[in-house]
Amino acid sequence: MTFLYGDLTLNQTNYDLNTHEGMENSKHWLSRVLTSLSDNATWVIPRSSTVVRINKSKKTATVVHQDLPDVSIELVFEALGWTIEYTDSTR
Repeated sequence: MTFLYGDLTLNQTNYDLNTHEGMENSKHWLSRVLTSLSDNATWVIPRSSTVVRINKSKKTATVVHQDLPDVSIELVFEALGWTIEYTDSTR
């Protein structure tokens, strides 16, 4: 099964963050997403209704809205060396 996200293709790749391979694949995927976004872009993650403001120059991702907790977002950003922040309304 293949899914398309813009020019990013998702297939049956291992994205299990509890494995080294899965974390590396997730980091690679997120790096490609970040490359496609402009600085200060807003990124929406549908599975958790999360809205993230991307500050590339400071390598900071700010969660401005989140309906469902999704720790994977924080784990992968931090694995890439990014800081993740939450607005008061998301905690």
